[in-house]
Amino acid sequence: MKRNKFVKIMAVVLVVLMLLGLVSAAVVTVLSTQARADDSTIDELKVEKDALKQKKAELEQRKKENESKRAELNQTLNALSGKIASAVAKKEALDQSIELTRQDIAYVNEEIELLDEQIYIKEQEYEKAMAEEERQLDIFKRRLRAMEENGTISYYEILFDAKSFSDFLSRLDSVNEILQSDEYVISQMRQARALVAIAHQELYDSKEEQKAVKATLEEKEADLQRQIDEANEVIKNLEKDYDAYYATYQQNKELGNQIQADMAKIEKLQKEVDELIAKKMREQASVNAAVFANGDFIWPSPSTNLVTSRYGVREHPVYGVTAMHNGVDIGAAYGTNILAADGGIVTISTYSASYGNYVMINHGGGRYTLYAHMSKRLVNVDQTVSQGDVIGLVGSTGVSTGPHIHFEVYIDE
Repeated sequence: MKRNKFVKIMAVVLVVLMLLGLVSAAVVTVLSTQARADDSTIDELKVEKDALKQKKAELEQRKKENESKRAELNQTLNALSGKIASAVAKKEALDQSIELTRQDIAYVNEEIELLDEQIYIKEQEYEKAMAEEERQLDIFKRRLRAMEENGTISYYEILFDAKSFSDFLSRLDSVNEILQSDEYVISQMRQARALVAIAHQELYDSKEEQKAVKATLEEKEADLQRQIDEANEVIKNLEKDYDAYYATYQQNKELGNQIQADMAKIEKLQKEVDELIAKKMREQASVNAAVFANGDFIWPSPSTNLVTSRYGVREHPVYGVTAMHNGVDIGAAYGTNILAADGGIVTISTYSASYGNYVMINHGGGRYTLYAHMSKRLVNVDQTVSQGDVIGLVGSTGVSTGPHIHFEVYIDE
């Protein structure tokens, strides 16, 4: 029955390791060999234990490499994040610059539109002045012609009808005054037309200057737009790189989680194998211990038969509480010998807070004896002892009120 259980557990171990892809051909061969004698089962388990240890070491190395790679990827991602932030900040600055430039262009366009309106007005004023000048000149010409034709005045009359030279000069002055008056009006109109033309030219020149400013701003806008397009391309490429590295980072992280899960499985299997080895060793120890045992126990104290506290429920001599006393206390002198009640193998030789220095012996067949409160232990774990061998000296270590042997017998049925 125990053999079948061992085989089933080893089959589970084999399947898990094969799924993990961590089992070598040698290990498969060892575990697939089910027909083993009981005395070789422990060796078989130890081989498996060594194989698991090796696979765990390989996983730990992979974990270390994985974590190192993840750290590199994280560093790269941080660097890319910084570059993206810098590129975005640069683009935002360019966006602000191009927005200001477009506002300047809009302002210049408004100026040009205003100048176009003013130029149009000046052109209308100029044409109006030209027309008025032409009209006045035409009136002047028609008046002279009418005066000439109607005989109102003529140069012949001025010359031949004058009664005297002074009369001639008087007549000539009158004509000149009329002519001068008309000429003054025409001159003023021509001067006004000239001023309109000058204003028109100044407005036109201003318009040309604004057009030049607009052209410069448009060039600046085009250059800024080119820089923005380049910045967008840089950001796009950086984000593409970031996404690729992040995907690799996530894969690395998932691999790390898988490695950790595999290690946990290996550790679980190690624990199971260790438990099996311990169990088999206990079984083997019982078999081996039985070889040295006589089957009957002797009294552990050669110097006294005095029992100071029997097995059973009692009031604890130190704590004062009612509790089960799992052995018998033999009152013996400090430093006297403590004997092995039967032959066997020492399974425990240590110190505890309650037992003090104590020893446990496996006598085989599920039989164990325990000796506590020793002043000194004289045997070690896995040491073989015979019935009557001195295994320690009487003392009062641990929770004790005086020198004695606390003696327990275990029967594992």
